[in-house]
Amino acid sequence: MMDEPATLFAQAKTLHKAGRLAEAIALYARAAELKPDYAEAHNNLGNALGEARRFEEAVGSLQRAAVLRPELAAIHSNLGLALARLKRFEEALASHRRALELQPDLAPAPNNAAMALKELGRLDEAIGHNRRAIELRGDFAEAHGGLGLALMGLQRYAEAIASLQRAVDLSPGLTAAHNNLGNALLELGQPEEAAACFRRAIEIEPTSAAAHSNLGNALRDLDRHAEALESYGRALELDPVLVTAHNNRGMVLLQLGRRAEAQIAFDEAIAASPKAVAA
Repeated sequence: MMDEPATLFAQAKTLHKAGRLAEAIALYARAAELKPDYAEAHNNLGNALGEARRFEEAVGSLQRAAVLRPELAAIHSNLGLALARLKRFEEALASHRRALELQPDLAPAPNNAAMALKELGRLDEAIGHNRRAIELRGDFAEAHGGLGLALMGLQRYAEAIASLQRAVDLSPGLTAAHNNLGNALLELGQPEEAAACFRRAIEIEPTSAAAHSNLGNALRDLDRHAEALESYGRALELDPVLVTAHNNRGMVLLQLGRRAEAQIAFDEAIAASPKAVAA
């Protein structure tokens, strides 16, 4: 019986790695129940719950792990990510900073702190943290991508493009980087190049509503209105409450003189988000 929690934990890790989340969660939880001070079980349980989008429970498990092993930077980092999924960005930032204090060379920690800082609108600080992550690990694609996104927020599009291009060079399967690179190119008046980025994002992740909507934006700028409407339509099939797709579809319909249809599109955008000022 003394070895049972460890055995359960090992079985849970195998299931977790295989993507069998429900079974892994059950075994992690059982291991933690049998051995309440089993910090690793609480930590992994929290991570698995987060992957299952059970974020409140994930935070609870990770907070318990942090109490049991407050010296482990990785636990604080995991807790920060779970808090961010609940939009508790100040708390998330505090967790990431604690991880950095404990392990200054932990490259994901400054990158994760940068994500929280972006959400808090503190872009200059976010850029500093992204650069620190890159100093620690030059091939950290997500950090290059995060830096590009922060630079976009400051309308420093040429610099953003360089960072985002570096991200996709390092990790060609990074959908968000292709999407953001396309958006930066679109801001600089390069819709053909932007459309290529969005199409690449769709190849990688065909169910990305944002990529389909963004492709619609590029096609609209190229005056390829029928194709733009097709892209917005596909985006809305995937995400019926994607406000930007409804709104931009309405703008294309308006350009085509289809005012009644445009009004319906704007009404749908407002229904999805009553605070959608543009709609």
